This record gives sequence, C-alpha cells and structure tokens, in this order.
Amino acid sequence: MQHQVSLPRLDERLTPGQRFLLGLLVIFGHALFLPFFVSAEGSPILPLIISPFAFILPPLIVARSMGVAVRASLAIHPVLPSQIGWCLLAGAGLVPAMGVLGALNAQWIEPSTEALEFMESMMPHGPAEWVGIVLAVGILTPLGEELLFRGLLQDAARPALGAAPAAVVVGLIFAAVHFQPWYLLPLSIVGMTLGLVRMITGSVLACAAMHAAYNIGMLAMGQFEASADADGAVSATLIMVLAAIGLVVTWQALGRLRPVATSLNADPPTRPYDQA
Repeated sequence: MQHQVSLPRLDERLTPGQRFLLGLLVIFGHALFLPFFVSAEGSPILPLIISPFAFILPPLIVARSMGVAVRASLAIHPVLPSQIGWCLLAGAGLVPAMGVLGALNAQWIEPSTEALEFMESMMPHGPAEWVGIVLAVGILTPLGEELLFRGLLQDAARPALGAAPAAVVVGLIFAAVHFQPWYLLPLSIVGMTLGLVRMITGSVLACAAMHAAYNIGMLAMGQFEASADADGAVSATLIMVLAAIGLVVTWQALGRLRPVATSLNADPPTRPYDQA
C-alpha cells in the first residue's frame, strides 16, 4: 500500500491571527535571549551570529509543521537581481541621513555607558572579526528581523489596519523592540521604509536586502567616525550634503521597485501583498 504525500497548496497560508501569535512568540523568545546576549563577555560576534536564529527558525519550523506553504506564508518570494540592486542602493542611501538624525536623537536621550561600550565592542578588529560581523549584521540579522516584522507582523496587522497603517505601526514596533531610545527616530524611519518596500515588492527578501545594506553601511560609518575622531572633526557641511544626496538616492531607488509577481511572473499570480 502506497502512502501519498500531501503537499501544501499555494493558498494554504498562515492566517493573520496565526502570524500575530507566532510573531509574539518570536519576540518573547528573543527577549529571553537578549540578557545573555548583552551580558556576554569578550567579543559579541558569536552571540550576534547566534541571535538571529531566534527570529529565523521559529517561523520556518511552525509553518512547516502546520503543513502550510512556507514561502507564501512568510512572503519569501524570489526577487530579480536588478530589484535587489535597487534595494541595496536604497538601504545604503539612508545611512548618512539616519546618522545625522541619530546624533540629534542622542542629544535628547543620551545612550547609557553600557550601550556605548557594547557598540564599541562590535567594531571588528581583523579579517576574521570582519567576516563574522558581516555575516551576523549583514545577512542573518536582516533576514531574521524581516521574517518577523515584514513577513509575520505586517501581514497580521494589514487586515485590521490597512496596508499603509500596518507598515507604519509595525515600523514603530520594529524600532521599539530594539530597546534603543537614543536611536528611536532613525529606527522608526528605517522600519517604516522597510514596510514600504514590503508593500511595493511583496517579498521579505527585498526588505532583507535593503536592511542588509543599511546595517553594513552603519557599521562602515561607525568605523569612519572612529577614525575621523582620531584625525580631526569632519565638516558638518559635508555630512549634510552626503545626507541629502543619500535621501535622493533612496527615493529614486524606491521608485524603481516593482512587485515580484510583475518581475518574475511567479506565484502568487498578481500583486503578492494583495493576497490573503
């Protein structure tokens, strides 16, 4: 007697309620891990590499165990290389302006000494640490966070709030969950912009690409600021010009994004974000 394997149909997806509950589970799991992550002695690179799996594994395991279509449930739709390129450009363009906004935010709410020490410890010193930090900050963390915020929570909020309000609300949650009040304004703008990318493209992979470019750009800017502090102050005019140019680049790049269904003519057959 042969057993037939029942494959998930493309319309069998996690419901908004299931997405919401799973999102809460992931946030709770990450919150449990966070104290061990922050208190780790020595280089934080290994915890940085491990931490994103608290975001990545639960949605994949739960969706798979429920027998639903994992890609459709979590919006893991392929994106054309050209579209990935625009996402990378959009993320990199945000870096100078968010650096300026972050400096203003830090004047209103000063970061703690522990936070400053932790951020300083994240700066890589040598090729091996660079590889580890880029793997963690540039690949694993963006993918994990986008699966949670844009793959689960934004779709969970959309039926109740509408597409644009859901992107805004989840963007604010994204900022709050980072527990960095001294950087809340830039994180909010980045979160809402990533929500816009999710609305346009319908794919968390596009969001992860933009997120990765932003994270690596911020890491590079931190290295530059450290060297600039040693060599002398950087012109404020130059910083503002770079910020303005970066915003224009981001705006132009976002305008060239297209829905993945239009780009690849793949599942789902129309605008992915309009599907349940």
